[in-house]
Amino acid sequence: MIKGKLIGSGATADVFDWTDNTIIKIFNNDEPDAAIEQEINNTKSLQNCSFKFPKFIQKLEYEGKTAVVYEKVFGTSMMKQLGENPLAYKKLAQKLAHLHFEVHKNQVNGIREQKQYFKERISWSNDLTDDKKERLYKLIDNMPSGDSLCHSDFHPDNVLSNEVENYIIDWADCCNGNACADVARTILTLKTAELPENASMFTKIIITFIRNRFCNIYTKEYLKISGKTMSEINEWNVAVAAYRICAAKKAEKSTMLKIINDYLEKVKE
Repeated sequence: MIKGKLIGSGATADVFDWTDNTIIKIFNNDEPDAAIEQEINNTKSLQNCSFKFPKFIQKLEYEGKTAVVYEKVFGTSMMKQLGENPLAYKKLAQKLAHLHFEVHKNQVNGIREQKQYFKERISWSNDLTDDKKERLYKLIDNMPSGDSLCHSDFHPDNVLSNEVENYIIDWADCCNGNACADVARTILTLKTAELPENASMFTKIIITFIRNRFCNIYTKEYLKISGKTMSEINEWNVAVAAYRICAAKKAEKSTMLKIINDYLEKVKE
């Protein structure tokens, strides 16, 4: 079968239309088999969850590359909705908070444990010395545990909506753990994601203003419906920055390093 229109492109794979009801995700040749199998396992593990997500169909080989076929879901990303109607940011931010809280209500068997996954990701970083990594491992070991399903990359581009349903996509990094860490991860993404390079200065100012307002409303709404406190979320900031650094882009990476180094300087042995 011939793949259809390119509908998405990321660091590890490209996504194309496949059939009327499916899409195909074709992974880069350098993506480890273990990572692909982990993504498939994660998606299968969500089958009894209370939210909507694209179902796994099959794994296959396409033009010499590993590919996975998923159910096609129809909707517009929240990011695109925000771009088309910036004045809807309050309603969309509140919606994002409620969807995130819905994810955290679930408990799933057979996926990674959050603290262990955080430490594994930190071990991949080329920007941290072994000494810094060891100190960050100790920090994570002392963080409060949890048993909530955590997405680990929950942001407006990973929510697709139509008139009837909301779908949450991209479950490659999900794990069982503390929901506050997952919220801290989302806040960090909302605050530090790189702005479009070709945008004018005026556009960047508008985007920054909307993004900050969106982040504040999302956070406030999540705290209200979950009963969590800001201090519970903020205590995860360093661990989340360390988790993220191995995949962060240049501008984001400088922010992550500052968060990490400021912390390590304060708790110098």
